[in-house]
Amino acid sequence: NPSPDWVPPSWDALVERIAQQVDLANFQPSALLQGFVDSIVWLRSDFPLGQYNGPPPGHYERVLAMPNYAVPGKEADPVIGEGARPLLAYFDSSSESFCDYAVAEAHTGRRKIHRRRHDVPVERNTFWDDGWICTRPPVEHLSVAFSHTVVTLQQLLSPDQSLLEEVQQRLRIGGPNATEWILDID
Repeated sequence: NPSPDWVPPSWDALVERIAQQVDLANFQPSALLQGFVDSIVWLRSDFPLGQYNGPPPGHYERVLAMPNYAVPGKEADPVIGEGARPLLAYFDSSSESFCDYAVAEAHTGRRKIHRRRHDVPVERNTFWDDGWICTRPPVEHLSVAFSHTVVTLQQLLSPDQSLLEEVQQRLRIGGPNATEWILDID
C-alpha cells in the first residue's frame, strides 16, 4: 500500500513477477522490462468508429517504470483486482504526435485535428482513451527507456515514404546497432 514507508522490490523480483504474469494484454511491457526489446511500433488500425488506447499517432520516447508509492500522487491511483495498484506505468520523456489535437468533443469524444506534418496523412479516427496518467515519480532503478511509434497503415505507406524511413531508423533496421523490436498490429 502507498505510504512514506513503502519500499520498492528489487529489480530481479519485479522482473520475475512481471514475467510470471505475462499474457496477451501485457507482453509488451514484459518484453521491455526483461530487456528483450527497446522499441515498439504499433501499427494501429484506423476504423472511423473505433476507440483506441493512447497515445495518438506519432513518435515517442517513453519510460516504463514502477511508480514510487512512497511519494504522494496528485491523483488517485487506479485499483486493479483486489485492491492492488499498478506495478508499472508509462512516463513520457519526449513526444511528437504527427498532428496537434483539440480537446475531445463532449458529445462524440472525437478531436479536431490541426496538421503539423503535411507529409503524413491524417488518421480517420481521433477517438482514443488518454487513460490513467501516473502522477507519482518513477522508481529510477526500476525503469527502462524505450522508443514507441504509433502509426496507421495509410500513414506508414504514404507516397513519399518519409514516415516508413523514420520508423526504420527508429528501429535501427540494417544499422550497426540493430536490436530486437515489437511490431504490434491490430
